[in-house]
Amino acid sequence: MSGTMEKNKRTTSNSYPDIATSILTSISPNQIHIVELKELRSQYLDKKDNKIVYGNSSLRIYYGAYGSKLEKYLEYYMFRLTTVANFEVNWQVDNKALITVDRKSQDEEVIYKDKTICLDTKQ
Repeated sequence: MSGTMEKNKRTTSNSYPDIATSILTSISPNQIHIVELKELRSQYLDKKDNKIVYGNSSLRIYYGAYGSKLEKYLEYYMFRLTTVANFEVNWQVDNKALITVDRKSQDEEVIYKDKTICLDTKQ
């Protein structure tokens, strides 16, 4: 998985609000915690052509108590969502989840496990 992980929101000058698209939501077995994966795409104003240009995508994994507003997240910048074949969330216990990222090969014929992200929702 390319990119770096950060817990703080990035700020950019001359930009518009990021576009967020929900990818997957998963609730822990006893409905204690929830995880939501979102794609964030940045938008910038191209002053030369006076049009909006879309920048790089990032992946945010929001998490928290079930039924609450999700404010905590992990963020992976420069995350190549175009090659993701599947995300899967497997809860180990109500506060620990393993998020598996499966990717497609360049010829799109082979799907392989790229990364497993361990998430503790109590942190």
